[in-house]
Amino acid sequence: RFAAAFVPGAVVGLLAAFNVSMEEMPEMVAVCHSFVGLAAALVGAANYCGTDVLTLGKALETFVGISVGSVTFTGSLVAAGKLHGILPGSSVISPFRKVHLLGTVFFLVGGGTLFC
Repeated sequence: RFAAAFVPGAVVGLLAAFNVSMEEMPEMVAVCHSFVGLAAALVGAANYCGTDVLTLGKALETFVGISVGSVTFTGSLVAAGKLHGILPGSSVISPFRKVHLLGTVFFLVGGGTLFC
């Protein structure tokens, strides 16, 4: 099992090392970090799907893992897009940002309460 994970990872790492310039390293780090967030969200989803009995602690762990992993995935992709120049580097400020933030907090707290 070790070789099944190590060999493809080593191949991808070597290809990245030979093809990515030093100026592109922050973008690559942001993209790799987005995969960490995606992995955390997928582990949380697998944790939920693979459990017969969902205790409060397990439900809370699953909810936080999926939430934080999703935010990390999205934020890292935005950072990579800004570094690469696909997205504008300036802040996009919505006039409804406080309402949006409040709605997000209510959604997370309400969703977590219902889930747990």
